[in-house]
Amino acid sequence: MAPDNPSAAVFQAFLHCDARFFDALERQGARINALNPALKTAAGISRIAVPDRASDEGQALTFKPTFSVNGIEFVEFIDEITQFESKSETAYYWGFNTDAPLNRVLPMVQALLPASRTLSVDGKTWARIDLFKAGQWRGVPEHALLKGKPAVLPERVLIVETHEGGGTRVVCGLQAAPLPAAVLRSLRPDVQ
Repeated sequence: MAPDNPSAAVFQAFLHCDARFFDALERQGARINALNPALKTAAGISRIAVPDRASDEGQALTFKPTFSVNGIEFVEFIDEITQFESKSETAYYWGFNTDAPLNRVLPMVQALLPASRTLSVDGKTWARIDLFKAGQWRGVPEHALLKGKPAVLPERVLIVETHEGGGTRVVCGLQAAPLPAAVLRSLRPDVQ
């Protein structure tokens, strides 16, 4: 069941790491003051527009006012597209940064996730990884087994971790070598 608060509804949809986030932005985005200046819609698809998702300097957008979800003030949205040197693999990362510590953010995130989609810990990182195999997404309970290995199947990941400057980042990631266009469209319809 979606929360009544539009910010919480958008954030809960984001936690699926798929097109539900962009659908929620379309339905709820205009009701969220923090998103209004950055909300862009084209061809019926809404997104939070960062200055330049392909450059290190332009991959983040600071919220003014902050994007508040269940008592957590998110200060920044990131949207990063990185082409690896081999040109056969592209990684997509999108999500939210907050100055709040992990021990405050993690319980809020876990409370918004369905019981079947919880996060597991690997060191100081909490994550959920899915692989796209035989036409459907399948959870990987032992995600540490994939650590450091190149993606051969499409991988989708939700990560909650302390970020470099302190605070916490909640980010979705998507990568494969190569990522089929239909799979990319089903998860990131904003990427053309």
